[in-house]
Amino acid sequence: MEVVLETERLRLSALTEADLDDLVELDGDPEVRRFVDPLSVIIPVDPHERRTYEWERFVSPGGFYGARERVGNAFVGWFQLEGVPDREDEAELGYRFRRHAWGLGYATEGARALVAHALDVLGYRRVFAHTLHENPASIRVLEKVGLTPAGPWSYRGMPGVEYAIERDGPRPGAPG
Repeated sequence: MEVVLETERLRLSALTEADLDDLVELDGDPEVRRFVDPLSVIIPVDPHERRTYEWERFVSPGGFYGARERVGNAFVGWFQLEGVPDREDEAELGYRFRRHAWGLGYATEGARALVAHALDVLGYRRVFAHTLHENPASIRVLEKVGLTPAGPWSYRGMPGVEYAIERDGPRPGAPG
């Protein structure tokens, strides 16, 4: 059975082949690419090659959720909640949004739901995420969701940080 998570404004469900055009468009935006592939070495520029990339990286393996507005069903981006083979009982959180959805709180809303799902329903011990220091908006999202700095991280020599939250640790909005 397919898992669908709903928040106040979003519906999160597994990415499918029907989402490929939206994914190709999302990753074709130079401003989006600036934050997720700053060296232009991962995401293909050619739309046909990008379609294959999107299928192989985001749709086929699972662990990625399309984010659509509950009212109108517009695609606004995606979330990652993916187990990591070399990190037992841990899941990686990630997200990417169309520019028109930046600053609307969607990343925080969806990430909060996925963190709770990972820790409380799926039973992961820890959820972590990575971000570059040059992405303060992503840092704010992770902090609002309750992740805290867990150590340095880098992407191809660019400095960043790993954020994490533990199942038994403090959570924003929880009594305690």
